[in-house]
Amino acid sequence: MKTAIASNGDKLQAELGMKFGRCSHFCIFDSESDQFYFASNLGHNINGGAGRLAVTFLADNNIKQVIAGEFGGQVKQMLSNSGIRIIIYPPTSKCIDDIIKLLKQ
Repeated sequence: MKTAIASNGDKLQAELGMKFGRCSHFCIFDSESDQFYFASNLGHNINGGAGRLAVTFLADNNIKQVIAGEFGGQVKQMLSNSGIRIIIYPPTSKCIDDIIKLLKQ
C-alpha cells in the first residue's frame, strides 16, 4: 500500500509536515516493495488551492493513505471522495524515518 507522508524536506531526517497542503514534499512509502521516494509538493507556496493540488497529485499516484499533522475541512472531504485514508499525527519532533519505521511495524 502506498502512503504519503507530509514532509518539511526531501531527506529521511526531515520533520513531519504539520500542514498537509503547505508541506514542501511528500515522502511516498510503498509497504509492498519497502521502497520510498520524495516528491515536491508543487502547491506548497501558492496563494490558494494548495490542498486541492496536493490531493490531485496523491490521487494520480494511487496513494491509499496520507499522514500529516492537520488537514483543512475541504481537503478532508476531497481526500475521502478520492478514497484516501487520513491519518492525523499529533505535533511532535518525529522525522520521516521514524514514521516509516512505525508503518513497517
